[in-house]
Amino acid sequence: MLKFSNLLEIANISAQGGKGYERQEELVTIFREKNLPFLAIMPMRHRYRCDLCQIEQGEAIFHFENPGAKSNRISKEIMWGPAKGAWAQIETAQLHRMLAHGEKVTSELQEVLSSVR
Repeated sequence: MLKFSNLLEIANISAQGGKGYERQEELVTIFREKNLPFLAIMPMRHRYRCDLCQIEQGEAIFHFENPGAKSNRISKEIMWGPAKGAWAQIETAQLHRMLAHGEKVTSELQEVLSSVR
């Protein structure tokens, strides 16, 4: 996961006037054009609570994409336009269960993570 550039963090640092989400969209386009792997994040307004450890935090959509990788998955229209190459989207709750509690990584996420060398 660490091989994916976190575009929301880069956007928030480089954007002016609180336009982090717009900057993230620009970065998604740039990274797709250059076939670079990235992570785009869209926070949601609701929170989740883990039934296993009781942690509570804000929910978000995590979009992992490696535009330079070949994939058999059909690209679909997502929040940041049509995905290119290998990609997967998961929410914070699912990512937390995988990382903190050993839940099995989905095949889609495994494909995109293993596509980066």
